[in-house]
Amino acid sequence: MGKRYYCDYCDKSFSDNKQGRAKHTKGSQHQRLVKLHYHYFKDPEEIIAEEKQKKTCFKYLKGHCDYHPVCLFSHLTPEREAELQKQIEERKRRQNAKRKAIEGGTQHQKKEPTLDDWLTKRMKTHAKSEGVTAQPDTANPSQSGEETLYTLPLELQGIPNLPPSLIPPSATDLTECSNLQWGIS
Repeated sequence: MGKRYYCDYCDKSFSDNKQGRAKHTKGSQHQRLVKLHYHYFKDPEEIIAEEKQKKTCFKYLKGHCDYHPVCLFSHLTPEREAELQKQIEERKRRQNAKRKAIEGGTQHQKKEPTLDDWLTKRMKTHAKSEGVTAQPDTANPSQSGEETLYTLPLELQGIPNLPPSLIPPSATDLTECSNLQWGIS
């Protein structure tokens, strides 16, 4: 048996050859399902523009149309149009707010967090989650008496002369870093 092609739109598989693929993609069911799939990603402006160009669907007005989202006729009711207009206005409002925030026009900008802020927040959450307060680092004698943010796993605590990459940093190690800019390389 040869290769099989699976169509995600139709949830079908068929033999993968030029004739089989051409026959499937030109089929009315496949074309309807592709159109239905992309219909859900259309912008409200695009939906209104397309629906206003079409004539009214009388089957939809009577209560039921088998082709609803991909019908050749319009299913735009006044309620649906108002809903789409509301979505358009909401989208424009969000874009304007985003643009103002980028331009620096908003007064509610968050101040940029500092390393000290992050360290205190980290210490509090670490203490709450594990029910442990920060303990002095016993693995590195030069840092004893200082608070650390991290503790060594039990397996590593008994090993003398750990490499520097495995020694947990203390709060002072992190606060003494000068000209440190996060996220900028």
